[in-house]
Amino acid sequence: MAIVSDSTQGGQRGVFIASDGTRTIKVPAVVVVDSAGTAVAAATQYTEDAAAAANPVGTVPMLVRRDTLSASEVSADGDNVALKGTSKGEAHVKDADVAALLTTQAGYLDGIATLITATNAALAPGGPSTSTARLLSAAASTNGANVKASAGTLKRIQGHNARLSAVYLKLYNKASTPTVGTDVPVRTVYLPASASFVFDFPEGIAFATGIGYGLTTAGADADTGALTAGDILCLNVDYI
Repeated sequence: MAIVSDSTQGGQRGVFIASDGTRTIKVPAVVVVDSAGTAVAAATQYTEDAAAAANPVGTVPMLVRRDTLSASEVSADGDNVALKGTSKGEAHVKDADVAALLTTQAGYLDGIATLITATNAALAPGGPSTSTARLLSAAASTNGANVKASAGTLKRIQGHNARLSAVYLKLYNKASTPTVGTDVPVRTVYLPASASFVFDFPEGIAFATGIGYGLTTAGADADTGALTAGDILCLNVDYI
């Protein structure tokens, strides 16, 4: 397209002074024409938030081809920036806040994936890999023992009470061997006389400090009644 002078002005242009002293500046009008010399009608300008016309006429937006965007397309903050596009005319469009949003979403997804993995492991047959503390035959004492010297989870207790009366298994939240009768157990388990026993804890019992146990002939926390050797056989304590 080209811009040409409007010949209807007759070449009259310049500054004209009226009799009252006012000045009038007269310039030739311009007309936009295409390559064939045909005048191109000016596009209508529309007001934002006004009702749209039935068949509006507007200017076709132009994009600057940029297959790979530069780190900064202009030299300074506040400069005008032209729209950029690919060789196919696809505009480069990016929400300035989308990167931070995607990072946050990625963090959420990673957290969910970790949770799913941990849940699947816990629900799998046998659950997470467990360790076992064994007492093949009880000694003639309270048999105080440390199972784990750090935080852990109790999963299962199994064994046989060969004594003709009940035995009490005391569980302690402690990272060292408990002092039976002095330390306070967090749980006391009744082991019936002359019977085998199995206690499963599918969700586990958490011990924040460590896991310890002791065996006595009475249920009181302060009891120090010692067993006779062989009263408890094949005691297995499974833990994580």
